[in-house]
Amino acid sequence: MRRISRSFVAVVCMVAAAAIGPVGPAVGQPPGDAPPVITIGWQQLGINPQVALVGDDMTQKIVIPVPEGLQPIAMTGVIESVSNIPSGVIQAQTTDGRPVGAIPIPILAAGQPPVGFSLDIASAPVVRREIQLNLILQVDADTVCRPIPMLVMGNISVSYAGGAQSPQTIEQFLPVIAPVVDLYVDPAPTDAEKITTLRLVAAVSKYYQPAKVTMNVRPLPRTAPGPPPDRDGAARGIVIRDVDEPKPGVQLVTDAGGPFLVFTGRGEALARQAGLFRDDLQKLAQANSFAIESAASETDEKTAKATFGELLLGGSTTVLGENYIYLSLARALAAATKPGIVDVHLLANYTPLDEDEKGTMIVAVGDLVLTTVRLDASGRVDSNFSIPADLAARNQDVTVTVRYEPGPGCTPLTLPMNFDIDPMSTAIVRRGGEVSMGGFSALPQGFIPKFQVAFDGSDPDELAHAATIIELIQRLSSTAMLPELVSLEQAAQSDTSALIIASAESVQRNDLDPPIAPQGDNLSQVDLPSSTVIDIDTGLAALQSYAQNNRTVVLLTASGPWTLAAPLFGYVAGLPEGWRELTGDVLVVGQGADPQNFTVRSDGPTMAGVPSPADVDVHQDSRGWYEWTLLGAGVLVVLAVIGGAIALLRRRSRPIASAETQP
Repeated sequence: MRRISRSFVAVVCMVAAAAIGPVGPAVGQPPGDAPPVITIGWQQLGINPQVALVGDDMTQKIVIPVPEGLQPIAMTGVIESVSNIPSGVIQAQTTDGRPVGAIPIPILAAGQPPVGFSLDIASAPVVRREIQLNLILQVDADTVCRPIPMLVMGNISVSYAGGAQSPQTIEQFLPVIAPVVDLYVDPAPTDAEKITTLRLVAAVSKYYQPAKVTMNVRPLPRTAPGPPPDRDGAARGIVIRDVDEPKPGVQLVTDAGGPFLVFTGRGEALARQAGLFRDDLQKLAQANSFAIESAASETDEKTAKATFGELLLGGSTTVLGENYIYLSLARALAAATKPGIVDVHLLANYTPLDEDEKGTMIVAVGDLVLTTVRLDASGRVDSNFSIPADLAARNQDVTVTVRYEPGPGCTPLTLPMNFDIDPMSTAIVRRGGEVSMGGFSALPQGFIPKFQVAFDGSDPDELAHAATIIELIQRLSSTAMLPELVSLEQAAQSDTSALIIASAESVQRNDLDPPIAPQGDNLSQVDLPSSTVIDIDTGLAALQSYAQNNRTVVLLTASGPWTLAAPLFGYVAGLPEGWRELTGDVLVVGQGADPQNFTVRSDGPTMAGVPSPADVDVHQDSRGWYEWTLLGAGVLVVLAVIGGAIALLRRRSRPIASAETQP
């Protein structure tokens, strides 16, 4: 079993509290001999930020991780909205029906701020380092044939009491709650140390997905005995060393302050050890040393057809009015090497309807309705539909809306309709509908399963910046990404998706052609229909995601000092949903340290060769070539003027696809 130190939990608590606001009890040591109480928010717990209860007796399950040595004592949060509930409670039960507690439902008028709640969960049993709770909406009124009661809870945190323990084996090294991870690498890392670091970042991020993991790349000379003994004992440390060893592998060290792992080996033998976390091999590492002797290279293409059962898709609901099932096809899409049309054969079973009853199933991705099926006396759905390649590439959920209207004479004895997705439903990704994989929303799909990483050596923090970007993207997908280190020239000419960190000169020399291209001498070319050159004498830093060579390129570059890039990462880290909330294809910052997110070319994957409505509107506005010459950090003003003139620098809103949960 995995364990975590008391100091680790305390620091995680403080990080979580800062992220979610002043909800729940404060972190600290209570008076007397009582055990410490710490509170951890939903981001570190890896649970959904919101829980929706729709319909009387509607049940939602919450799974709460429990570190070894700690006991959950309270779940806190807020009730964000209440509709059609004159009075009632939210009952909390164990999965076998034993009562745990109840949350009174407040009366919330329109515009009223959320109301906090606290639920005592100390009596809930801990099984395999987690507790499972069923939350059941119970309304104290006749809800049959009336508007559907609805309630949304959010900002959930859990308070724990007790003292956690330090790991004694490698299997226990990663705790059940996302920690802070410090990766120690030589200040002049070798290629093997770079790729091992990045693969560990992807693997650990995937391990905790969708929880947020703070990962830091820190310098440590290759010959140093270990991390500084006075380092933060709350963090997990991983030392990565490209050295000749009689037996490459991983060693757990627990007698030098906080626990840390040492990864050693030469070249590929070192990189191979990253499979410890990528392939879940740590479950076998029930000792303080471990080594991967060999690993077969992964095939580039898997089967593109699978059943919903194989993809861990499905869902069921009881409906009296309207309810929803959300399906994420990320696993199916990950099996294809290129984005394509997704053909779905959807099977479902439901309670057969009488002639005077009405029922409908609607399947949609975003605002696009894919199919509508009238439900009848057969009790069976057998439907085929296709998801366009550009929408599939956005990694959005498929929403199945089920509606049921009972016949006349509805009474309290009227029963809801049961609806269940058949696990023998299938999804097939086939070639077709070539996609231009631009925009931030092309990720994570554009980097699955493999992508290249290339540096030109100009950014002194290139490894740390690459690690941060990979962690942000991997957090969105339960499909593991596999970075490969290549030269900048190879990445520029390849048709494999790539993460590139390079200077203005390297961008020009390798024809990388981003939406905003640094031209050197503080000049940047903005790829508008009428190409614009701007002069910012203090320079710009930009994080961009665009399509080139039928693949996705994520480019971090600067036309000034690399220190300009720091606010970009703080901006993305501060977004509640991280990378998922970026819109368009450009995040740019100047000396004013005020990052701006907007669209130059594309707000996401689009069908190749098909202009968007915005593109058509822009081209109809015939203009000449503009050249803007500005002094100081006036880039934000320029971009605002350009946006107002040609309506191209626009923000885009899109539904947030729920992250797929690992079993």
